[in-house]
Amino acid sequence: MWKSSREVDESLKTRPDLKRLERLYWLSQFWNNVVYPEGYVADGSWTQLLVPTEYGEILTSRVQRVRDATPEADFLLSLFCVFAYHELVFDWQVSAVEGVLALLKQELLGGRVRLPHRLGRLLYDRFNDLNQSNRTDHLMPPEVQGLLEGTPQGVFQLGPYISGPLGILESAESRWIPPTLQLPLWHCSDTGCAALHDVQLVRPNIPIVKAYDEILHALHDEFGPASEWD
Repeated sequence: MWKSSREVDESLKTRPDLKRLERLYWLSQFWNNVVYPEGYVADGSWTQLLVPTEYGEILTSRVQRVRDATPEADFLLSLFCVFAYHELVFDWQVSAVEGVLALLKQELLGGRVRLPHRLGRLLYDRFNDLNQSNRTDHLMPPEVQGLLEGTPQGVFQLGPYISGPLGILESAESRWIPPTLQLPLWHCSDTGCAALHDVQLVRPNIPIVKAYDEILHALHDEFGPASEWD
């Protein structure tokens, strides 16, 4: 059943261990906004890290076609990025939150996934130096890789988790500075426009990205719009 943000707030009041639920959600938002390289394959440990709720099992059965066409680890990571639809997809009390965090640290430090360094003008200057086309609203995957090549990991914070060149650190302060694939990278030639314009970083059509899009489309077609969990 669809839930408004107010109904979601009310339902959360009865859920145990909300701090652990928050941490699992924050981690899903990091994973949902990283840049994956061409040919990326999800780590096999995802099959041990995540445990679906009863609702998650039902939801998975409704997108069986996507699951059958996707390697299991890639499917689970894409479903983790969905995180919730009308109800929560994964059991936060049983799923290995610490393992999901450790894997994110490992992947960021190893450069297997990237977060764009949005602060400062490093990427702004690189975009304007490297961009050779008149298309300025988005960058295709090879262009994204060229833009990010040799740049540090981006600094973002969700709750206590801070991303950056050291992977993921934990802060005593909680903040909401979410990662994003839309970056302010150019000013137009109109002298009357003072706006800093965004550019969408397009991710490659790998199994994780493809499955994520297909899952959302399938659920929308069958159940209507998602509840307002965000």
